[in-house]
Amino acid sequence: MATFLVSMAFSPVPAKAETGYFWTLESMVGIAHKNLCKLDPSGTVLERNMVTMSEPEGLAWDGVNFWTLESMVGIAHKNLCKLDPSGTVLERNMVTMSEPEGLAFQSVALTPIHVDIDVKPGDDPSTINPKSKGVIPVAILSTLTFDAPSIVDATSVKFGHSGTKASAIKAHTEDVNGDGLLDLVLFFRTQETGFQSGDTMGYLTGITTGGIPIEGADSVRVL
Repeated sequence: MATFLVSMAFSPVPAKAETGYFWTLESMVGIAHKNLCKLDPSGTVLERNMVTMSEPEGLAWDGVNFWTLESMVGIAHKNLCKLDPSGTVLERNMVTMSEPEGLAFQSVALTPIHVDIDVKPGDDPSTINPKSKGVIPVAILSTLTFDAPSIVDATSVKFGHSGTKASAIKAHTEDVNGDGLLDLVLFFRTQETGFQSGDTMGYLTGITTGGIPIEGADSVRVL
């Protein structure tokens, strides 16, 4: 049986543009490595993680992961590296140019990220009565490379017959599938989802905190 692990504040009102955090690289005299640090707007350090690479330079965010340039003593080229928020290097590619300096991310195509969802976790099949005055829980499942509670903008998520119907009215985090990873569980008013008798799929759409679209679907049984 799934256990409620963490509650999270939630408001269906879209977050203000200035809501969020800053990230920076911390360099320390006499220490070979740097730290990836999360700051609030007051400058308070909220999180500090050691970067598992040599001399990162610059920082850019693609909506899911960080990117930085790796400079190595005695090596002529630099590497373009992808990091997760814990500072772990996920990808390393040699830059085919001389001495790149600075880094910025440009989104050229907002291809939606596919996410795995579970409608009414624990129910099989996931049965929905469109006339119900209750709510439908939908879990966005986390993976080792996709931490749903921190990556998904919960205020943007919609679910239902077409994926553009109902907005979530509340949310919490819970490990619904027992894989040890916290999933994002959102609740939608049944009568706002637009389901019709005979529907066999429920669709979810939204964006990440970095503005990248997400989409997912799960089978349902609509009475």
